[in-house]
Amino acid sequence: MWERRPGHLDRALPSTGPGSMEQVADVRAWRRGLSNDGTVITRGDFLDELAVAVPDSAELVAEHLADNDELLLHLLMSDLLRLTVSAFSEGRTETADRLLAFMDYCVREGDNDVVNAVSVSFVEDFGVYQGESDALLARWPAALRAKLAG
Repeated sequence: MWERRPGHLDRALPSTGPGSMEQVADVRAWRRGLSNDGTVITRGDFLDELAVAVPDSAELVAEHLADNDELLLHLLMSDLLRLTVSAFSEGRTETADRLLAFMDYCVREGDNDVVNAVSVSFVEDFGVYQGESDALLARWPAALRAKLAG
């Protein structure tokens, strides 16, 4: 589906519920256990973490990489916002909530590049696309809301 850096997550992932935020936390703890460097979410591991947290994003990521030949983080954030909006509009609230929780997680645990991409191309773009609503905005977790207000 997408390219992985050599040696990146070569070992089996911990087995918890597929796509759960608990699994993302397990992956983070597992990765920290390998390196003990307090790693945050970076551009290099963003796609792996997204795949675990939001399995429904796989098709979008594959299209993004096919169209661009590489990860363009800001462009992908806009795509993920549109996916969030369409999922919510179509009644797939679990997918929308997973995306919002993951973006919130990225704001809290991401490096400067990831936080900037979420802030500029996900948060600040809210209100641009059709289908965005106050009902969807009400579902935003605290860190995303703080970025929108700040």
